[in-house]
Amino acid sequence: MKKKLLIRLFLLLTMFPAFTTGALAQTDDIDYTTGVFFVNEDWYGHQNSTVNYLTEKGEWVYRVIQKENPGMELGCTNQHGIIYGDRFYLIAKQERDPGSKIKGGRITVADAKTMKVIKQLDKIDPSGNTCDGRGCLGVDENKVYISTSNGIWIFNSNTLEVTGQIKGTENPFAASGTGGNANPGNKALYWGQSGCMVRINNYVFSVHQEYGVLVIDPSTDKVIKVIDMKSLIDTFNEYLAENAKLKDDAEPCVGSSLVMAKDGSLWVSVTLNKDGYGNMLPFIVRIDPISFGTEVVYISPDTGNYPPASSWYAWTPDGFCASNVENALYWNGGENSWFSNSKIFKFDVDTRTVTNIIDLDKQPEKWKLYGCSMRPHPITGDLYMSLFKGDFADNTYKTVRTDKDGKMLKEYPMIKNYWFPSLPVFPDVEAPIPNDLGIKNIDTDEASIKISLSTLAHDADNMDAAMVKTVEKVSDNSKFNAEIKNGELIVTPKTKFTSEEFVKIKINSNGKIAYATIKLNCTTNGIENVQNNDVKEIKRYNLSGQETNKRNGRIQIIRMSDGTVKKVFVK
Repeated sequence: MKKKLLIRLFLLLTMFPAFTTGALAQTDDIDYTTGVFFVNEDWYGHQNSTVNYLTEKGEWVYRVIQKENPGMELGCTNQHGIIYGDRFYLIAKQERDPGSKIKGGRITVADAKTMKVIKQLDKIDPSGNTCDGRGCLGVDENKVYISTSNGIWIFNSNTLEVTGQIKGTENPFAASGTGGNANPGNKALYWGQSGCMVRINNYVFSVHQEYGVLVIDPSTDKVIKVIDMKSLIDTFNEYLAENAKLKDDAEPCVGSSLVMAKDGSLWVSVTLNKDGYGNMLPFIVRIDPISFGTEVVYISPDTGNYPPASSWYAWTPDGFCASNVENALYWNGGENSWFSNSKIFKFDVDTRTVTNIIDLDKQPEKWKLYGCSMRPHPITGDLYMSLFKGDFADNTYKTVRTDKDGKMLKEYPMIKNYWFPSLPVFPDVEAPIPNDLGIKNIDTDEASIKISLSTLAHDADNMDAAMVKTVEKVSDNSKFNAEIKNGELIVTPKTKFTSEEFVKIKINSNGKIAYATIKLNCTTNGIENVQNNDVKEIKRYNLSGQETNKRNGRIQIIRMSDGTVKKVFVK
């Protein structure tokens, strides 16, 4: 049924020409650091994907890749893009649209400040096997992960080449079909896919259509744990009506995206099964990024609220997103709960409450949110959304901006074209600013000391929880070891030291690097020397001055035969 609908839609769209006259007429130099980009699928079957840019003044610059790179274009159905370390990474499903004469790339890397293309790769799998692009994640300053229809691939950001695939992320159906046939029966492309990814502290989390949430150690590029939604069936059934309860052989699956909230918690949506059609269960699931424990939050249909929409089949990164300015999530959802909806919801992470902040059905004209094209501004918290009018046959689009609670602020009309916007991408302007944590006292009698790094730095346009911190240097390896795990600096003394020592920490905030130094001062219990001679013990006291014969106290006072008094530590 879905295949028939797609074919009818394609035939219908060919009956309505796109009006794009003057789209490339702008020749002024553009500041690409103050507005917002919109990555577009664009008109499948006719032209490659595009990127539009909305300036700070509300003026549109259309097709900026073509504008800044004459003769070059993106690939086909470019669904995802990120700005990381002053580069714009754009990921397409195929390298060229069937209706275009220009071959772009499944991977396009551009300068985020100039939009000049640095590199394009038409294949993701170096062997040439079918491997359609999905999303990407900046892991560190040396590599980017690329999620695809067949696993997660490692992209070296220095050599600009794909260097390998992460074992355990593969599509188990990869050998069952080839090509770009939009058929859910083609499991090589539409089952077993990898979707969105986030990095939190020491781990990368990725959603996998077949397996669940994969936990990856980026230092080894290995999967270390899988969090399966099937293990939560009993919890789901505690909320579901009797006629909706899941059977033991049910296969609930994570949605095609996952998000990190401002407080550093991880959230995923849940689909009824793995077929990709967007049948959602009324839940979102919180995953603790340290313990990997889960918490199920019920989105009761009786309240008129809906869970986040998901689109594994015609993969998109979804409208599921998080605010940088408050501890809140946003998503689009509805009864169909697949690709286009008219209701926008806000979830307060602290109170676990859902509010329907926008209902487009109540507005005079029948506008709908297209796909996943909704994201909050990282500094203001304003929501930017791409809307289309009527149905897919109408090529009337506009972008709207609301405040964080859905109040309309501004509309930005667009020239007519079948843009099919995928998502907004905001320039990364600010760099991380380190904070002085002062001198930390280290008790060298302790096995190890943990120092929280939650306030080590701040970035005005990135979440503090999203910063990756690593040990760059220690002042003296012979005196102590230092490592960072789960957002804490762990110092392990090797010996007592009297000099002031330090740990230099590298802070990576979305590819922008800063450094901070934590000073360490040694403290001890005052027991420095152990002597062996003929002097004998006369009496022993505890710290309260009471005489004792016990030798299991931590600190005791001993009167010696030579008249001296010693304070000793008794293990």
